[in-house]
Amino acid sequence: IADLEKKMLEYAEAEMFESAITARDAISALRKIEKDQKVVADPDESMDCISFFRGERLSGVSVFLMRNGALVDKREFIFGADGILDESSLITFLTSLYRTKDEIPPSVLLAFETEENELFAEYLSSVAGRRVELRVPQKGRKQKLCEMVTDNIREKITEAERKSYSADELLCTLAEILGLEALPSRIEAWDISNLSYENITAGMIVIENAEFNKKDYRIFKIKGVCG
Repeated sequence: IADLEKKMLEYAEAEMFESAITARDAISALRKIEKDQKVVADPDESMDCISFFRGERLSGVSVFLMRNGALVDKREFIFGADGILDESSLITFLTSLYRTKDEIPPSVLLAFETEENELFAEYLSSVAGRRVELRVPQKGRKQKLCEMVTDNIREKITEAERKSYSADELLCTLAEILGLEALPSRIEAWDISNLSYENITAGMIVIENAEFNKKDYRIFKIKGVCG
């Protein structure tokens, strides 16, 4: 946890906010596990736990990576309304996560049941070159771990949908004020500052789909003004 906290601060100072949030969430997950030792894997167990959640507008997959009894990483994948349409597309996505044998642990837990679980297990074993146990726990410690992963992705989807609704409402209000026929997908805001006539600079920030796009930020030096 201490290493993750250090990384989180470094990401924040470097304005790598998405990475900082990921580190923060990993810290929260670790602390949650520490509060309930029953959900921690045995020291010699290595496994992945996968859950899926579908919201009103978005769906998502969460993967917790347990190695030697400890949570070493977690990953979230969020999709639009047409991203994961059925069980087949869900399993297809999961197979894309495991392309090499080094990525596949001895055991994979699923928090959901599909008709293609057996095919997924065969695929994992084939890539790994060894038997990979695929289980859908119904009780006990591993079932609680699956519940935790489900709670994690449910929270992510709920938050993402909340932000999405807020962004849509903001763009609708802006379009109404400006009398636009369509919602603006890109907004450029300029600020010109000068301490004298010789040192004039202009800064531009960019907002795309109601999110700041720092990659397109620009600073210009104005050499002169006509008129």
